[in-house]
Amino acid sequence: MSSEAESTRYPELIDRSTMSSKGYLDFLIDIYGSRSKEDMTALRVVKVSLMKNVKTKSRHESLLVELRDPNGGAHYLYFERTRDVNDGEPRSSGPAQPPPDTEQLSAGPTPSYSPSVSSRKKNRRQKSLLRRQSELLLNQTISSLSTASSSASDSVSNSCAKDSTASDTVTCVPDGRRLGEKCMCRLEFEREGTGNVPGVPHERPSVYDIALIAEILTKEAPRYHLFKSNCYHFAGLLYDTLNKLYNPSETILEKLNGKWKRFPLYAKDPAQTIASIIDQYRDARKEFHTKVRVTIFNNLLVVWTSMLTVAQD
Repeated sequence: MSSEAESTRYPELIDRSTMSSKGYLDFLIDIYGSRSKEDMTALRVVKVSLMKNVKTKSRHESLLVELRDPNGGAHYLYFERTRDVNDGEPRSSGPAQPPPDTEQLSAGPTPSYSPSVSSRKKNRRQKSLLRRQSELLLNQTISSLSTASSSASDSVSNSCAKDSTASDTVTCVPDGRRLGEKCMCRLEFEREGTGNVPGVPHERPSVYDIALIAEILTKEAPRYHLFKSNCYHFAGLLYDTLNKLYNPSETILEKLNGKWKRFPLYAKDPAQTIASIIDQYRDARKEFHTKVRVTIFNNLLVVWTSMLTVAQD
């Protein structure tokens, strides 16, 4: 089946390559307003994977959602954050790069040695000492920026990271993995009866459930900050929230997620943070279904009005 045919049959598989998370939700409301309730859950979420691009300097992270249609076909969506640096044009090459001074430190200074140095052994000791000093300085820089006060952190982000509006997007991909990516960990929703939080109506998320949580994260942190609201935070918090909500089977493959190289930029949020997101999600889910019902009613009203007009003629 062609991608165009798939997106017609399963509207969640957007025929456009990328949509904003807000635009994606609005699109689903409009589409579900002309379809049956069963169509809203025709695509089953069977797995979500926290992906890291290990080939790029930015080490971009994203959430890959694997879907199954009723015939067993596999489909894939990416949920991710980049920073908007060009007045509404999303950055396509990954998240913001580390500050220039930090990158220089991480590469290590290039020592200059005189040909008169007595031995290679002495050179190796000097290189090793300079490398350790550079790593220590970089670690201190990251730590101080991460723990600074809010105003100081904002100042650093504005000057070094070009603090800007976040671009949170949904992308449909045909093959399920992009070049250079590795899976850090994954959640599998194959088992029934795994719901972990009272009030969650079913055992596995639907596509719109994940989109709702993603939009909550966007509203909570609409600005991109290099150290406190980046692609690591977005993908990691979305992953952690789904893990808490549905208590699925988890497999940890590598412990590199949330880190730029060896330096942590995201650690699992406190329980109260995730609990707050879940509370907002419950309200957002009710509002979403209300909007779908209103759309259905409006569509029926248009049909009835059209039929009355034809009958009168």
